[in-house]
Parts: sequence; structure tokens; C-alpha cells
Amino acid sequence: MEIEREKIVNYWFDKLDEADVLKLLEEQAPELAKTEANKLLKLERLHFSTKWKNANYTRVRFMKINAEWLQVKLVFPLKRARGPKQKDFDHSCRKTKLKRLRDAPKEYSAEQHGLAAAAKMWAGGHRIAAKAVESMTKSPEANMSVQNSKADVTLSPQEAIALISRNEFSKSQYKDLRATSLRKGVNLYPSYDRVLEEKKKCYPSAEEAELILICKWGGDGTGGQSRYNQVFYDEDEDGELVEFSDSHIFAVSMVPLRLLVKQNDNTTTIWNNESPSSITLCRPIMLVFAKETTALTAKIITGIKKEISELKPTQIGKVTVTAHLSLTMIDGKVANNLTDCPSQSCFICLRSSYDLNLPIESHDSYDPNLFEFGLSPLHGYMRVMEHLLKVAYRLCLAEPKWRVPKKHKSEVTEREKAINQALKEQLGLHINEPRQKGGNSNSGNTARTFFAKREAVAEITGLNLELLERLSVILKLINSKADINVEAYAKYAEDTRKLYCDLYNFYPLSPTLHKLIVHGAVIIENAVLPIGYFSEEAGESRNKSIRNYRERHSRKFSREVSIEDVFKRLLLTSDPLISLRNRKTSKSLPLNLPDNAKHLIK
Repeated sequence: MEIEREKIVNYWFDKLDEADVLKLLEEQAPELAKTEANKLLKLERLHFSTKWKNANYTRVRFMKINAEWLQVKLVFPLKRARGPKQKDFDHSCRKTKLKRLRDAPKEYSAEQHGLAAAAKMWAGGHRIAAKAVESMTKSPEANMSVQNSKADVTLSPQEAIALISRNEFSKSQYKDLRATSLRKGVNLYPSYDRVLEEKKKCYPSAEEAELILICKWGGDGTGGQSRYNQVFYDEDEDGELVEFSDSHIFAVSMVPLRLLVKQNDNTTTIWNNESPSSITLCRPIMLVFAKETTALTAKIITGIKKEISELKPTQIGKVTVTAHLSLTMIDGKVANNLTDCPSQSCFICLRSSYDLNLPIESHDSYDPNLFEFGLSPLHGYMRVMEHLLKVAYRLCLAEPKWRVPKKHKSEVTEREKAINQALKEQLGLHINEPRQKGGNSNSGNTARTFFAKREAVAEITGLNLELLERLSVILKLINSKADINVEAYAKYAEDTRKLYCDLYNFYPLSPTLHKLIVHGAVIIENAVLPIGYFSEEAGESRNKSIRNYRERHSRKFSREVSIEDVFKRLLLTSDPLISLRNRKTSKSLPLNLPDNAKHLIK
């Protein structure tokens, strides 16, 4: 029996002793002479220990120095047969085979037992079963699929990285998992060296450029980060030593959406991101230890936009790649910071809260670059829900007003508590409850449930059911990948605005709701893809990953090293080759639009 010395050495690197290796060899060759094989293993282990010491216990150096020595094939002796040579069973006639099996059936192989079983079945009248058993024992092709499944059971390095990424294994956890598998005789997992080499392919070199056709990008700040007992001082722009905080991180990321090939005047889609709101392809651009402020947001976003404007088409052989990046992975706060607009005003038309209920005749006078920011569909769900609840809290007043008089504030506060408690008890929704790491309990899932159970919400809050229905349709549309009919959407949104003004004109539209039903059609028309592709949900979800990776998958002795580990983890988990292996193929859920809204989709 021959086996490469490198394979034996890899077993020792996986912390298997001679007994474990001997057991693995015996499973591969049952006729192995154990005594001689054990002596050979001990001798090889002695040589290995000497060479391992000479390599200063460094695996890379060991493999390089002893490359020729590792390629040698070791010959393990097999047991010798005793007595006179007997005619081979396969070359004997059927009568002789049956005679041998009748005399000593326990001494023969599974194939021989199969033939004996077939003879018994034939004698018992089970002729079809007998033919099947005999055919399976005779035909090598019948066992080929089983043999191949055992031979090819080892995962590829890419599959192993997908497993590590999906389950968030550390290096020691993976190596322990592989060692356990080898002790059981199953070589399921590739060595960590092969995994590490494949990992390095996911990291771009310093000179490597990112080539993307259509993608979305944006930035968002996340708080509640763990603070470590380390000195964190650095020089500011004026050269003064300033203390910084690592409790906040500002992250900039992007998501590829669609790859097109242009032939003559036609474009053909050759790849499409079927889950544009998933984090699986959310690629990091920048991580900064800083709190999100107007100055920081403007500085970072402006700098990246300048770099984007200076991008040139990339030539790869005869293929030219042109990048098209849309700044849509932002929320309303970032949009206001970039346009230097107050939070209670619309950053597109610059109207104040008092004028947001009014219609707009034409968008020709507005800056078309502002339409690029998209509709922020995820935050649209949350902000519209919060706006409607504020309206509902004031419906207890005889004359509801936007600004509640002091004498009625207690009444509105009591109604707010009653509505929130009813939503919690009947629908399980936690509204405006503070969270430990900042923010409140109002999330995208909370808002989706709020509109999904709009009949119960209307009964609890007193809000108009038709208005809830229409807003639910609009929010479903902008969060889907459906191709929206712009003209139909514009009319539907305008009818919704009129209905709102007829019902609750005392309370001005919020900037978010104003953007959806007043500017929504123009923004959808200016988008290069269906508006749902440009959701900011991937960036929001990535904030959780950053917090998790920093706590569990980064070194803590230096902030520079820690954030580098987080950045590399983000690169690894969003690498297209690895991430697309992890993705589960699933059909998109239907929109379930009412009959009077189905015309909104092309």
C-alpha cells in the first residue's frame, strides 16, 4: 500500500497520534500489516520531529524546506497469504463458488455473501429479488455511485469558507471540527491551510480596483459599540491631541445590483442581484470611529462622491467596464445633513412643515440630483407608522391640533399610553420603548406588522382604514422589486394625499410621507432600476454585523488591528463567490395588492 508522506504529515499537524493514523490506514486497506506499519509510522514520526524542530516549528517554512521529502510515497506492507494458492473466486465456475460458500460462508467477502443470498432467494421462489442482488454484486457500476460519494466527500475550500462564514466559526473551532471528523474516519473538511489560501483570494490587493456596473452605496452611523480599556488619543486637523470615542462607528458600504452588457443600442442583463436588501453582497468601503454628525457625513460622502466622479472606464482585454453608482443607502437624517436642510422640512422642495400638505404642480424647478437619494423604503415604513400614531394620539381632542395646548397635553399623553398598550397586548407591537444600546423599539418588522394588521390597528387607534390600506400599498410597492407604473403611481399617491388632507389636515405631512406621495413618482421615474432595488435595508442590517464582528471576531489589543479584523470579516462575508454559495434560493413573496391597486405594476 502506497501513500504520500505529505498526507501522513498533515494528519500529525491535525494532532492525530500514531494510533489514530494507523486506524485510518487500516480502514483504507484492511489487509494492512499493523505491526510493520506501526514501526514505519514511529520512524517517520521521529524524522518529522527532527525536521519540525529544524524549521523552528513554523509550518510554512517546514513545507518549503522539505518539499521533496514530502513528495515521497511511503510503502506500507500488507499481510501475506499462507498455504497453497487457491484458484481465484472470480475465475471459478458458478458450481464451485456455491460449494465454497456452502462450506464456509463467513470467510468470504460481501460479494460472495451476496451471491449466496441470491441462491437462497432463487430457491425460495423470489427470483426477481435474486436477480437484482446477483446483478448488484457482479456489476462494478452498481457500486460506483456509492464509492464516488465516499471518495468525493471532502468539501472544497470555497464550501468550507461558506460554512465558516455562515456559522461564524473561529480558526480553533474549525480545526477542532476537522480533527473530530478525522478521528471518526471521515475526511470531510479540507485543511485550514487550504481554507486560508482561499480566504486570501477574497481580499483585494492594494492595487486592485473594484469594477461594478450598477450598484447602490451610502453611509450610516451606528452607536452602542463596546468600549475597551485602551487609550484613544489622536491629533485632530489642527494638530492638537484630542480624545476620541469608539462607542460609535460610521460605516460606508455598497451593494452590486445588476450587470449589463451593451450591444449596439440594446442592453442585456447578464447578472441580477435577486436579494438587493440582503447583507450577503453588502461590500464595505470605509469604517470610521466617529459619531454621525452633519460635518462628518458631508465630509465623508463628498469625498467619496469626488472619487466616483473621477472613475474612468476599466479596460479588461477587449471588455470595457463602466461604473454607475447611486447614493441611495441613506436615511432622511443623512439626506438632510448633505443638503443642509432642517429635519422638519423637505430637502427636495425646501418647504417647511406648514406647507407639506400642499400639492406641487411641477418638479422642473428642483435640483434633479436630489432625486438620486431615493425613497429610503425601510425608514419609510417606520416614519409613516410613527406619523400616523402621532395623528391618532390627537384624535381624542374636540378640535385636534398639531401643536397640543398645555391644558390638553395630559389627555394626549394618556391616550398615547392606552394606544401603545393596546397595540402591545393585541398585536405584540412594542412602540417607542427605549433600547439598552440606544434608539427605540420601532423597527422595520414592527412597522410591517402594523400595516399588515391594519384592520386591528384602525380599531385600536381610530385611524381611517382606507388611508391605512392606501399607504400600505405604497409602502409595499417601494419595498418590492416590481416595475412600477409611474403615471398610475402619481395619481394613486395624489388621491392618497387628498384623502389624508380631508381627514387629518390639522396635522402636516411628515417629510418622509410628503416625499413618498408628493415626490415619489418623480423619484421612481429617475431611478435606473425599480425603486425597491435601492433600499437602505442592507446598510442598516450591516450595523448589527459590525457590532457582532467587533465583539466576537476581532483582536482587542489595538483599535487599528480590531477595526482591520472587522473590515476583513465584512469583506469575507460579502465576497460574491462565497456569499452566493451561502444564499438560499427562494421565490419572492407576492405583493397581494388589492384589485384597485394592481394597475400600479407594469
